[in-house]
Amino acid sequence: MAQTAGVINGTDFLLYVDNVAMAHDTSNTIDMGMATMDSSSKSSAGWKEGKPGQRNWSASGDGLYTFDGNVGHHQLMLLYTNRTLVTVKFSTETAENYYYSGSGYLTSLTANFPKEENSTYSYTFEGTGALTEYTGT
Repeated sequence: MAQTAGVINGTDFLLYVDNVAMAHDTSNTIDMGMATMDSSSKSSAGWKEGKPGQRNWSASGDGLYTFDGNVGHHQLMLLYTNRTLVTVKFSTETAENYYYSGSGYLTSLTANFPKEENSTYSYTFEGTGALTEYTGT
């Protein structure tokens, strides 16, 4: 089987915490960044010059608040309380597709309980070390 052709439906990408899919997720995001070091000098002719600095990544998502499922708000609360380092993975679970994996800590957890609407939660994992791209599940 070959990699999935064309645009990948976002529903197919799941976020896993220690190889267990997040329960009732509605969206996920990978955010990657890189700082730059100012390398400007008097000979830069008034233009800022930079060099690549440290890279960082985070993974975040939103889900429906339930008391069932694999990894939900309760399990995330335990990770947060215990400051547990986990493996975070984004994958379509199609054998030949790329997936992304790295270690991180849960740094943000929010729950929302609106009147006459679904209860939801949001979370953010901050990566520590590299986010690596792999092929295969």
